[in-house]
Amino acid sequence: MAGPDIQYQTPDTPELQAFDRFVQRLLPVAHRYYYLRFDYQLVTQPSDAVLRTMLSEEGLTSDVTLHPITPETAQNIVQQLLHRSMAYDTELVPMAEACELALLLAEAVGPGVRWHTNHAVHAPITRLMQAHGWYPVTKYTFDGLVAAVGERAVAFLVIGDED
Repeated sequence: MAGPDIQYQTPDTPELQAFDRFVQRLLPVAHRYYYLRFDYQLVTQPSDAVLRTMLSEEGLTSDVTLHPITPETAQNIVQQLLHRSMAYDTELVPMAEACELALLLAEAVGPGVRWHTNHAVHAPITRLMQAHGWYPVTKYTFDGLVAAVGERAVAFLVIGDED
């Protein structure tokens, strides 16, 4: 019996190509994370409402308090989420790889992006647990969300951890 006929279509926009590169780089290391979710949508009218719908569709808390952050802080938080375990502070991927993944995610959402997080941070940090608290989006002991609402795309990355 033959398997399903799966056809892969090469993304046709620069944003989708960047997100495809992000996914292709993240998938080989995804098993290192206790909980990992991400989503990306090109939309005609990106908005916070679209973001909250996407979170809800993934089973995440959609009415969470989201803090606006700068692009630099967003990059920093994505790097921290990908680089080290929130529960045990062990390395999950090398910092250089986490930096590359963060850049690909930023490239995928394109220009004019409003960044948000569920962590109360006001500047780049050296460890995510330095934040002044967070509003959970998962059922896990620790979690981190970085979300972007751009001119043409909405995206988020959530990582959860347990101790």
